[in-house]
Amino acid sequence: MDKEIQQYEIFLRKTDGKKIYVDPQEEEGFYLYPGEVRKAGLKDGMLLSQEEFQRLHKEYAVPRARKRALGILSKKDMTQAQLVEKLQKSFHDTHAIAEAMAFVTNHGYVDDEAYAKDYIYFHKAKKSFRQMKEELARKGIARDLLENVFEEEGEQPFDTVRPLVEKYIRKFDQLDYKNIQKVCMHFGRKGYSLEMIRQIIEDIKTEN
Repeated sequence: MDKEIQQYEIFLRKTDGKKIYVDPQEEEGFYLYPGEVRKAGLKDGMLLSQEEFQRLHKEYAVPRARKRALGILSKKDMTQAQLVEKLQKSFHDTHAIAEAMAFVTNHGYVDDEAYAKDYIYFHKAKKSFRQMKEELARKGIARDLLENVFEEEGEQPFDTVRPLVEKYIRKFDQLDYKNIQKVCMHFGRKGYSLEMIRQIIEDIKTEN
């Protein structure tokens, strides 16, 4: 007995823009431009085999999503989660997005670990490790990956914190007990080590 060929009844949904949504209803559809619809010979309500549907998806939707992903990354580095969110604004096709993400990830165009390490390198002179870890988590980087990256970094460099403390204490006429507590509270809220902050203050007092 011949295997039954699965067919989709497709519907062509016009959008507010130039694209037309090819909707098979049984699963996710994808967008085509009117010229592509004509070239493929698609008609509203026609039956299309699953094989032909997948061929059109591979020919049009996947390359379009891949090109969009590369275009986004050429302007700005992003985490995987940020890129997916950006692609979802242009595509309602998780299959094409997944294919595009696999492509850019496999080719090293998006790398959450490298992103995190670069972020630390460029921001550690202004922010605490805790601040950066929270910000990177909000950008969608996995917590376990962040734990590994920050563990490799070790302690926050003393020489990146001292300039911040020196700048902040200029607002005080003297470093008495009350003002030292204010300094410690300020940097403690930002996630800096209180032991390090106190040591920096002591060094500054000694030098002066």
